[in-house]
Amino acid sequence: AEGRLPGDDILSLLAERSIARMDQNGRFALKPSRQPSVPTFIIQSWDDYLFPATQVLDVYSQITAPKQIYLGRTGHPPGGHSYDGEEIYIGSQVLRWFDHYLRGIGGKDSRPVTSAPSPFRLQLFTGASFPASDTGSLALYLKPGGALTSKRKGKDRPERAGAIFDTGRIRSSRLGTEVPSRSDMFSGQIVPITGLPQSLVYTHGPLDSEVELMGSGEFTLFISSVTSRVLDLIVRIYDVAPDGTQTEVTTGASRVEDLAPEEVRRVVFKDFGDHWVFRRGHSIRVKVSNIDFPDFRPPGINDNQVSEFLIHYGKKLPSSVRLAGAGPVIISGRWSVAGGQVERSGLMNNILPYTLTTGH
Repeated sequence: AEGRLPGDDILSLLAERSIARMDQNGRFALKPSRQPSVPTFIIQSWDDYLFPATQVLDVYSQITAPKQIYLGRTGHPPGGHSYDGEEIYIGSQVLRWFDHYLRGIGGKDSRPVTSAPSPFRLQLFTGASFPASDTGSLALYLKPGGALTSKRKGKDRPERAGAIFDTGRIRSSRLGTEVPSRSDMFSGQIVPITGLPQSLVYTHGPLDSEVELMGSGEFTLFISSVTSRVLDLIVRIYDVAPDGTQTEVTTGASRVEDLAPEEVRRVVFKDFGDHWVFRRGHSIRVKVSNIDFPDFRPPGINDNQVSEFLIHYGKKLPSSVRLAGAGPVIISGRWSVAGGQVERSGLMNNILPYTLTTGH
């Protein structure tokens, strides 16, 4: 309600109850006392922003007991990228896991990491670890005028954006016994400033081939502000189709504090991550803003005031995003011809039976 980060007392209480602590690099370190002693199977959604996959993957990498993880599409909001048959696939993996560890039947997977991309296709990613040993990355640099390119060089021509956050009827319940209604708590509005964009948008040209991303992107932004010493940076990555339709891939946020008036600060943070396939001819788009209500409550210190931010570019101040790549895919099976149709049957990732049929 007040746009403040939790105080030390709240953070201390949460830390005591959590199985992990956030380190100085923003990663979640598993507490030794909470290390699982039994085989652990984790089912996690890439589309779950309440418990982002990045948190779960940090913890998964530190578990020493036998472990397996499935990264799919069923989870808390925003969701929206589910596919038919996912529950059946998850069930087959879980039953195989229980058969091995509870009944002593069958073996365990040599590639215990499975990830379902979106838009979904038959080819799931499987790996022995996350990230995979052969995972690459794609570095894209933000440029003046909205370009997103692999070229780092360029002059520093900062661009600015911002708005005013009108709090409306948002208020804290600590002011009285009344609990504010949902409509009151969502009554805030973003008020535009004449002649100033609310966000900065950068678009990479149409892709010559498919680009498959898996994991969280790392943003490095050189920012400053002439109005605010505390501000949020919210990034959203989109998949833009040839007809201009854009689909959100993932988002991320970071709060910057104690920003001096003339300071240009390097801010590094990660988005929530995803496993996404950008089709050939599609474009990658990045949007950066400092006010993104109601998904994020802006800093209360800026309420009802102009809040602007500047992004700097160029060789010396290379604002960029580094997107993680995906590894290989295992599809086994055989082709056959029957009745004028061609069929391929086999196992997807050595577990789920499938059949493809075509008339050509």
